[in-house]
Amino acid sequence: MPRILIADDEELEREALRFIIRSGTALSDDDIHEAGSGRAALELLKKGRYDVVFFDVMMPGMDGIAAVAGMRDAGIDTPVVILSAHDRFEYARDAMRLGVDEYLLKPASAAEVLGALGRCLAQSEEKLRLHDEERSRRAKIDSAEEFVLREMRSRLAECRLEPLTAAEFLAFFGLEGRPRAALCLRLARPESNTGSLRSAAGRAALAAAAETGASLLAQTGDRAIYGTGDTMGSMLLFPSSRSPGADAMLDAMRRAARDVAPIDLLAGLCGPSTDNPVTLLSIAADACSLAIPGCPTVRLSVPASAASEFRSADIIAKGTAGVNMALTLAAKAVGLIRRRFQEDLSLEGVASELGASPSHLSRMIAKELGMGFSDFLTHLRMERAKELLLTGASVKEASLLVGYRDQAYFSRVFRKSEGTNPVDFLALTARKYRK
Repeated sequence: MPRILIADDEELEREALRFIIRSGTALSDDDIHEAGSGRAALELLKKGRYDVVFFDVMMPGMDGIAAVAGMRDAGIDTPVVILSAHDRFEYARDAMRLGVDEYLLKPASAAEVLGALGRCLAQSEEKLRLHDEERSRRAKIDSAEEFVLREMRSRLAECRLEPLTAAEFLAFFGLEGRPRAALCLRLARPESNTGSLRSAAGRAALAAAAETGASLLAQTGDRAIYGTGDTMGSMLLFPSSRSPGADAMLDAMRRAARDVAPIDLLAGLCGPSTDNPVTLLSIAADACSLAIPGCPTVRLSVPASAASEFRSADIIAKGTAGVNMALTLAAKAVGLIRRRFQEDLSLEGVASELGASPSHLSRMIAKELGMGFSDFLTHLRMERAKELLLTGASVKEASLLVGYRDQAYFSRVFRKSEGTNPVDFLALTARKYRK
């Protein structure tokens, strides 16, 4: 039942108001509380919830207007009915400024009192409904936030991201315009890849991020956003304004790895940049594949104007002595394929441009990437096609933009790669993110 508070220094006035409320509603005496002063009423309001409060204006010590001001200062938004024996404009003006809901002149009739009470109770119920809706909305947002975090950790553990996962993540945490960097890690000797060494690699990354002012927390409290797979780990970093830059981050990574454990930690970093995290992570993984024990850290610089490609000339590799590392044939091929995967590329054509034989280039790509030329080209095209579809492109548009002139053939390749056709892929993705 609603709880009503009556504040008046005259006992007879309180009794009269109590009688009107009790006679015109289903409320009992237990639902109606009294206070003999503004200060006493304010104390009661701070201790418990009331649905409506009636204030007399003229009370000794703290009058009704001052008590309402104290309520609002304390963040109490209970609806207020003012009862006054004076019709002075100043009282009404001050009451309105404080958000008083009803202003009655004494002696008020029973109809006036009950009318004001009814309107205030309706307002109180509406506020309670809105509060419950906000609480429910907040719970849903928290649930969705946890879902996005789980998805992000899962994708990072596999060193891969999907455009929709990345977009949801950035949107939830207000990070769309923030610079970010992607970091990939692997141990130099996978055969010695134990849980303790992977933990040490994670600690090294955390220590390096802290030293260089790059946040791994992504505004989510103390939950670090990173994953570690069997031989690879990956992270999204959000450098602060005081972060000294990518080279310093890699130097810190090298020092941190030596400090936390005797491990040969190889790392690749892309950014900081405002480019798509999917692009950054993919390029960081390529950079990590270029790192070798003699040159354990590699940075790939991404031009802001080329969010989905990188040029081999942009690779900057630094070892402990700061020496440059020659690009491998596979790295050059990867750069060319990433840059031009929409074109009608062939292994023979790429090999010719790089001055290598097709068979040798094929072996180098397979050794470096764990997949052949055709599979890598298809992988790049399908990832870009999914991104286009998820951002509103039609199947025909996506097909043409990733290099397939035959839409039917594109759909067959898409089904083979993703296990479903492009239309069903969109429907399945939409249902997944509505849950």
